[in-house]
Amino acid sequence: RHANLNVQAVNYSYKFPWPNEQVRNVISTGSGFIFQEDELFYYGITNYHVIKSNHSNLKVEIKTFTDETFLEAEILAFDEAIDLAVLRFSKENQENLTIINLYQRLYYKFTVNEFVLAIGNPATIENNVTFGQFKSMESLRDVDYLVIYHDATISNGSSGGALVDVDGNLLGVNTWGLENSDEYSFAIPNYIVYAFLVNNGILD
Repeated sequence: RHANLNVQAVNYSYKFPWPNEQVRNVISTGSGFIFQEDELFYYGITNYHVIKSNHSNLKVEIKTFTDETFLEAEILAFDEAIDLAVLRFSKENQENLTIINLYQRLYYKFTVNEFVLAIGNPATIENNVTFGQFKSMESLRDVDYLVIYHDATISNGSSGGALVDVDGNLLGVNTWGLENSDEYSFAIPNYIVYAFLVNNGILD
């Protein structure tokens, strides 16, 4: 939960007839997580569809576990086909944040029925955690790689959130669910996330 990000795509308009008063319009909402930091910035991952919009003057804003207000984030890289994006945002006065480990489970097989946790912001509930089990690797239409099928509940707002094992190591990025069932959840696997980061020069 301490690595979770609340991600929103927003734009600002002026409140007529008061031209100096801005209105914050939320276009879409989702989740993300912190995977890296340096002296000045934190780096997060989310789904591309969370921040994609045809609206003009779009901004991406995030809120960490300890933030009370949203901060503006910069989009460093994205891939629409894979549905991933990297965000960078300035360090402020956040404390007790966690960096999710991308590497620990890269070379270890997912085990059928192993315990998994889904972290995100479903239905505007911030920093929510649900529990379930890994079921299998499955193919989905319009996706050219196998995805993780698990039964930890996700819903609108969970997109981009982390799927982790019992030790908090990354297994995948929650991206798809079924509207008529809480038992079918799907995530982009960690090795696809890692390849995306390497191919875009975020990781060596």
